[in-house]
Amino acid sequence: MNARIRLGLRVAVVTATLATALVATAPAAQANHTRCNHARVGTVQAICATDLAFRTDCDTKAWSGWLYTGDRTYVSADYGDWVRVYSYKHNRWGCVQDGWFYLP
Repeated sequence: MNARIRLGLRVAVVTATLATALVATAPAAQANHTRCNHARVGTVQAICATDLAFRTDCDTKAWSGWLYTGDRTYVSADYGDWVRVYSYKHNRWGCVQDGWFYLP
């Protein structure tokens, strides 16, 4: 067998092995999407994401903490892709990405 073919086979085996390792170690889905919905303004809703960044405001989106599955929030305003909420966990107002809510 020619050296070039052997090298090509080795590269193929290594590539396949690495691809398999990446798939095997890929993180689980962020949430159970069958429960996730868009926020409803004026309601207390729980977070369905595994972890969701809690931001200080919807404009600068400066990070303020994390919300986890089941954490309750009061939704006060909808800004398209972002929602203003009161986090009972953090005891303050902030913003989160919309689409990660469910009614508890």
